[in-house]
Amino acid sequence: MPCVNVPQIVSQTDLTGKTAAISETTLYSPSGSDSLNYRLSVYMNNSSAATGNAKMNLNYTDDFGAVTQSVVVGPSAVFMAQVVFVLHVASSTSITFDVTIPGGGTVSFDLHMTLEEL
Repeated sequence: MPCVNVPQIVSQTDLTGKTAAISETTLYSPSGSDSLNYRLSVYMNNSSAATGNAKMNLNYTDDFGAVTQSVVVGPSAVFMAQVVFVLHVASSTSITFDVTIPGGGTVSFDLHMTLEEL
């Protein structure tokens, strides 16, 4: 009989009404010496009154080096995004995120993330 692994939630983040950039923040720091796979579900929106974009950067290291993946919401993109990332994270490295406001302007964004170990 095959071994069946059930995804396990290891981190959840719910940020609402944010009006400024967010510096690099640790989402999860895996323990152990094995590279692991994760699934990150992201829901991000920006007020339709916003004049600037909010860009969430997901940062981690896989077996080949540093990786950054991004989601942008705002007037020059979409005002709401639902994204699922699959990550292969190298052993003893953290998964982090930050939010920038490229080009300036005003923002009012919500960011909801759920990270599962697969």
